[in-house]
Amino acid sequence: MTPDCFGPEDLDSLVDGTASQALQGHLEACRECRLLLAEYRSFLAAEPTAGADPAAADARLDRLWDRVPAPSWRVVRPRRTFFSGPAWRPTLAAACIAAALLLVLIPRVDGPGDGPSGVMRGTDPAGTGFLLDTLETLPSGRIRVTWSAFAGADGYRVEVLDQELTVVHRQDAAEGELEAQVVPDSLPEGAGPFFVRSLALAAGSELERTPLRELPGSP
Repeated sequence: MTPDCFGPEDLDSLVDGTASQALQGHLEACRECRLLLAEYRSFLAAEPTAGADPAAADARLDRLWDRVPAPSWRVVRPRRTFFSGPAWRPTLAAACIAAALLLVLIPRVDGPGDGPSGVMRGTDPAGTGFLLDTLETLPSGRIRVTWSAFAGADGYRVEVLDQELTVVHRQDAAEGELEAQVVPDSLPEGAGPFFVRSLALAAGSELERTPLRELPGSP
């Protein structure tokens, strides 16, 4: 991240269409802020799943907050829950906290790759112990995705998301494998940039997910 990267108030102006030309220009040049804005929009548009537990949502936020160092700006932590009645209605304060968390949790990618063949190596900023290890473009053009093992998982799934954070491709890894190969031709044309994550599964249910990483070659 750079001093010019977005804060919560910048994200709000981009969402409501009041952003300055300078902010728009930075958005076009900075892949981290494009990812952050997509995450923020997804957060604002989210609705709870059937039977979702408000206490569980608050507990998840607490666990995230406890793992994250204090951000560079002051954000008031809300005392109210994320839920208000049956629908998911995040308050502005809650949305700002989510944006602050994302600025810290999203791994930095300085370029298309930091090694031969576009290899990008991951970090573990959230401290979950579960992360993407490498994203490598193979001579065949396929993208090899590898990740660390996660305790208790009996399977793994790879998901590719577009810039609106809609899942456009998913595939299960072979039994016992910590890698998969994504075929770029299987992704929607013109829908990039694309992002990838791995899900740790137990009996088909999600245990944990890695932070998003941008696929090599994404525009």
